[in-house]
Amino acid sequence: MRRVVRWMWLGLFCLFIVRPGLGLSAAQQPPDGNAGKAVPADSTDYVGSETCATCHEEAAKKFSSNPHSRLALEHGEKGISCEGCHGPGKAHVDGGGDVTKIRQFANLSAAQADETCQTCHASDHANFERSKHAEAGVGCLSCHSVHAATSKADLLKIEQPTLCFSCHKNVRPAFSQAFHHKVNEGQMGCSDCHDPHGIPGPATAVDR
Repeated sequence: MRRVVRWMWLGLFCLFIVRPGLGLSAAQQPPDGNAGKAVPADSTDYVGSETCATCHEEAAKKFSSNPHSRLALEHGEKGISCEGCHGPGKAHVDGGGDVTKIRQFANLSAAQADETCQTCHASDHANFERSKHAEAGVGCLSCHSVHAATSKADLLKIEQPTLCFSCHKNVRPAFSQAFHHKVNEGQMGCSDCHDPHGIPGPATAVDR
């Protein structure tokens, strides 16, 4: 009998203590789809994109067609969008719009901005840090713009090949020669051959 009781206590211990996420109170339960992950302690520091829109109305209007706006639909439509990149906004709001209380990408280094982008895009661009662009100090925001992109598909600041030629001026004349890849004609893009986000292993032609 004692052995049975001992095993019962051991089973309860494993169920509520060892297994992550179980035994939490209702207030501590993780959002839908995040079983085993407790809600961050500072979750109350988030004010929601509706609050952001009260001051940033123009940016909010344009953001509705931005692919990042889908963040707000996550976790049973309790996800975040503005604060997913700019960080919790409560201190910023409570400070009357104090710009030192919110993440401003204009004041970040390329590496700092990249770290923010990689919190979501690391699986897509796992080799970026070893790419030629990263080695040269070229970051995500050198090519992409969340709020002022001209290419909705990739959120590029300007379309290829103009974007690529802004840095790679030495190769631009080659596309005016008699025989050339039809890049200027719009029949192919630079990224059809080159991967700007890096590739596994040693750098090759497609990583330049």
